[in-house]
Amino acid sequence: MPIEVPEGVTKDRFVEWKLHPVTKAFFDQLHDAREDMKVILSLKAGLDQGADRFNVGYITAITDMLEVDLAEEDPNRGSYSPEAQD
Repeated sequence: MPIEVPEGVTKDRFVEWKLHPVTKAFFDQLHDAREDMKVILSLKAGLDQGADRFNVGYITAITDMLEVDLAEEDPNRGSYSPEAQD
């Protein structure tokens, strides 16, 4: 999921952050939490519609966080901007 970033954050600094051991550990925990929630959803789906919705939203939110990346650079703005949505 491409994000718009504050001025001064470069692609190189973003990549450096993504490769940092603390960041990697954080993303590993997110991945594990998402997988745990998938198991819970698979075992309990249909028992409580509200819980199902919450769990799907939780999984979606974690997936969005795991897939975060900088958007392509927009030469007209001089900074990064989100990709156009279809």
